[in-house]
Amino acid sequence: MLETLVGLKQAGHRIGVLSNTCDMHVEWLNEHRRFPPLLDIFDCHIYSYREQLMKPHRDIYLRAAEVAAVKPAEVLYVDDLEPNVIGARAAGFDAVPYTTPEAFHAALAERGLQHV
Repeated sequence: MLETLVGLKQAGHRIGVLSNTCDMHVEWLNEHRRFPPLLDIFDCHIYSYREQLMKPHRDIYLRAAEVAAVKPAEVLYVDDLEPNVIGARAAGFDAVPYTTPEAFHAALAERGLQHV
């Protein structure tokens, strides 16, 4: 996934993360920089603890679109949990479940999204 995200970014696509997480987890990731390339890829970060909302609540997806300054229909949302995919669709996102890298690449190709 990391390679694909980097490729999407290099191809000019904006990338965001929407995570059900807590402040301690985010602080730990930032402090230890255990996954620096992952954190640096994202143009925007939306965390449930900051928004006081959690996936799959419809409003957190709408908030994510607002933070990213895009319309919900302009977002391709990918998640490995089906309830979150359903929640994103209810908010107007184009949403697909993450199952395998191959399936993700096929979803990108179906939408004409190029990645380097």
